[in-house]
Amino acid sequence: MTYKWTLDDQDISESPPARHSFEDNERKVLKISDIVRGDSTSSYECIGHEDGSRLESDASDPYVLDVRYAPGAASLQGDSTAVAGDDVTLMCSTDDRGNPEGTYKWKKPNGDTQTGKNLNIENLNVDGDEGNYECYVENDVAQGTSATHTLTVNSVPGVERDLDSEKSVVNTDDSFSVSCAFRAKPAASVVWKRKDDSALPSHIFSFSSTSETDGKFTIATSTLTWSGTDADARRGQGGKMFCEADNGIRDPVKSNTMDLTIQYAPYGLSIMPGSSSVELNEGDDLPDRVCSANCEPSCSFTWHFNSEDGDGVENSDTLSMQNIQRGKHGSYFCKASNEIHPSAHNNFDLIVNYGPEIQEFKTTPQDGSIIESNSTTFSCAVDTRPGASIRLTGPHGLSESVEDETELQHTIHDIGCIHSGTYTCTSNNKETGIEVDKTMNIQVK
Repeated sequence: MTYKWTLDDQDISESPPARHSFEDNERKVLKISDIVRGDSTSSYECIGHEDGSRLESDASDPYVLDVRYAPGAASLQGDSTAVAGDDVTLMCSTDDRGNPEGTYKWKKPNGDTQTGKNLNIENLNVDGDEGNYECYVENDVAQGTSATHTLTVNSVPGVERDLDSEKSVVNTDDSFSVSCAFRAKPAASVVWKRKDDSALPSHIFSFSSTSETDGKFTIATSTLTWSGTDADARRGQGGKMFCEADNGIRDPVKSNTMDLTIQYAPYGLSIMPGSSSVELNEGDDLPDRVCSANCEPSCSFTWHFNSEDGDGVENSDTLSMQNIQRGKHGSYFCKASNEIHPSAHNNFDLIVNYGPEIQEFKTTPQDGSIIESNSTTFSCAVDTRPGASIRLTGPHGLSESVEDETELQHTIHDIGCIHSGTYTCTSNNKETGIEVDKTMNIQVK
């Protein structure tokens, strides 16, 4: 009995190729050499043949080769860069999963493993998800060649140190400093802006930045200070501002908005109406004088008489006075004060016109002691503001006068009886429109 063999229904010749050989002439045993994965599913059958006869047996049951081999090399596709909080899918593939068919396997940066063709990473985390990902296909025979993919996870800036909603600083406080900080990957640059996105004035403010490493992150700190020494220029330069961080990952991130109040002592004090002096007649009312100043915080106003620390006359910004009397004549100082020193002041002069009033009308020597041939002096003194005209009239057409004065003196030498008679002192204040007179009778002995 001899045998013949078929491979996929094709006879294996008596002179087989090197991969097929027989141990004896009966060809009962077929030896297959150098099995390769392509031999899988190859179907072998044998048929018995009686020597010297044409009779053949039916073909044997087919013998199908199952060649087991390791999976092929893996390849890996997916994003190389992503942002924390995003979702990423990495895809592993191979041209040949081996026999038996292998399983896709993953090794994560943190050492965890997972199976499946695709690796879905949700809500990416810098510390936990950044690094090298390895995928391969493995079966019972061996592990195929792996592929490695590096995933970089960046992060938008996060506020590490925020600004207070409100802050106050005195314009003369050279130690002023306020800081904000952002934690980001990669490191962020930080700038300061006003609420309307305009830059802070460089002649008032400056800012400097420092950075420190925090694991895979960088913390950038920006500190705002004064840029110069001109404290006056800082007045009124406060307002709402914030710091903004940008590391190129999506939109810039803003800190809380800080309302910076720059406090300063009162300045620019003015009194309205703006005249430096007011002239009134006694009994008039003073038109309101209103005091104003630039202050932060707001000022309180007081009015003082004759000096900035003189007697207080009013505790408000408005000075009101009715029925002015001569004793109110003088300087009035408005003083503006807040909790920041020094205070500011300004003043105006109040001129109160009055009179005239004849205080004294006399002779020297006095009447009754006037002796003929001697000298006699007439004196007329008035109380008035401003100086008034004073006129002395008497017998024989006597008329002597002075202007803008408070006293008139006139001496008659070698006085005689003809000088006896009535003498009159008359005074007129052209500002008040008041005229007064006083008389006396003189007898010369």
